[in-house]
Amino acid sequence: MADFSYLKSLDVGGTQTTVYDMSQISINGLTPKLTVAPATDANKPYFNEVLRLANKASKSMKRGRVSASMISENRNDDRSLFPKYILKGWTDVQGSDGVDVQFSVAEAKEFIEALPDWLFDDLRSFCGDPANFVNSVDIDVEDRIKN
Repeated sequence: MADFSYLKSLDVGGTQTTVYDMSQISINGLTPKLTVAPATDANKPYFNEVLRLANKASKSMKRGRVSASMISENRNDDRSLFPKYILKGWTDVQGSDGVDVQFSVAEAKEFIEALPDWLFDDLRSFCGDPANFVNSVDIDVEDRIKN
């Protein structure tokens, strides 16, 4: 029987974080860098809230009330969840006065709410991709055998 245990190293857990470089923004020559957790089922507290909110929305869908506003509602739901469950810290985030802003959930909420939809959607897409939370997808099985 073959051994594929090396694939376990590609699992993404809820405690893993990575840095999202907001290259679309430059404030006083600095690019904000957000430390983020996965916005996937690996992040149990986040995913449980997403499921709770989806159950509420499914009642409308069952009644045939699917609309373009549901996309906006889904985005707004994530705007409230990201500061609590996804953003874990940041560097080089400044306020309009050019002063560094210390990370807190309250400040993260303000920051996320201020982001234009397209920029927040890019962050959501990044955090929803498990591959962004894996150190490497290039596995050298021969090296693993030697160790």
